[in-house]
Amino acid sequence: MPTFIDRHGPGQAIPTAVRDQLVLEGLHQVIDAHGVKLIAHWLEDEVIYCVVEAADEEAVCRHHAQRGLPCDDLHVIDGVRVQQPMSDADRLALGGAIAKIWPKR
Repeated sequence: MPTFIDRHGPGQAIPTAVRDQLVLEGLHQVIDAHGVKLIAHWLEDEVIYCVVEAADEEAVCRHHAQRGLPCDDLHVIDGVRVQQPMSDADRLALGGAIAKIWPKR
């Protein structure tokens, strides 16, 4: 199943209840009704990156819509298989994918 990543910046307020729900879903590796499994969150410079496994982009966007989150900056990340708990290698690979997709300016 493909791994996807998207980001939610400081201008995108995520309600506390939604953040708490996402943390629990990731911690317990919940697979939602759309077949999406939240793998990890990555917080850097006030930006939250969501890493999920899903069959396709449409499933991820439905997952986000159900939580009131935008789905407008979604990317497939090849070669990154993040597992819980995240290993140092996972963190390094995920950080590399983030830097490649969204280089700092």
